[in-house]
Amino acid sequence: MVQNDASSFEMKQSNGCNTNEADSQKLVLQYAPRINLSLASTHRLREGGMALLACAVDAKPIDDIRISWFKNGNLPLPQTTDTLVLESLKMEDHRSEYTCQASNAIGTSQASLKMDVSSEEDAMVRGSFGAVQGILHRLRLMVNLSVSG
Repeated sequence: MVQNDASSFEMKQSNGCNTNEADSQKLVLQYAPRINLSLASTHRLREGGMALLACAVDAKPIDDIRISWFKNGNLPLPQTTDTLVLESLKMEDHRSEYTCQASNAIGTSQASLKMDVSSEEDAMVRGSFGAVQGILHRLRLMVNLSVSG
């Protein structure tokens, strides 16, 4: 049996000649949480912006799951649901490690990810650099045209 198998099985005793239905028992597969932690954003994280962390949990039993969030391994954050919203990101959040921990009656699991937050100045410099590259490219084209023409 593996975790992806159906959640309950029926066992029957058999001696090769007949099956004793009266002694059948149900076996329920249970397992500790498995976590997939992801950043629910396709955009770069910027200072002053927001981030949404999604903690997808697969477990049996699922109905008694307890979720805790940690920043850099410190005391749990007040959020206890499967999503963590970080508003107004700061540069101190850059390279911070956020951990989602999920527990049920069988066990506890956790997953972590590090934030990559860009400063506003960083974004402006990158944008300016792109504009300068475009201007230099056009100047090179103009120089090449005037030399060959």
